[in-house]
Amino acid sequence: MNKKAKQKIDKLKKEIEDKRAEIVEVKENNLSVLAIRLKQERKKLGLSQEMLGKILEVSRMSISNYELDCQAMSLETLKTVCIYFKVSADEMLGLDYER
Repeated sequence: MNKKAKQKIDKLKKEIEDKRAEIVEVKENNLSVLAIRLKQERKKLGLSQEMLGKILEVSRMSISNYELDCQAMSLETLKTVCIYFKVSADEMLGLDYER
């Protein structure tokens, strides 16, 4: 392969990677703050969805659905999440008040 062709391929690979990053960003921007924060907190502690599900007494599929914003979390589960991760419900829900 000649140098020009390699440069063109590298440029296309870079464009593809940039588009993938944009898609991920758009998907994340369409998720609720709760979905994003739940995943962040879970990963921060190195927990799998399975492990967090056992802690919260819900299925792994429920954790996945919460993180994908496909299922609403009950208030009782939200309370348990906040206690477990030691964060306020306001923080989990992205409610930043300026007074």
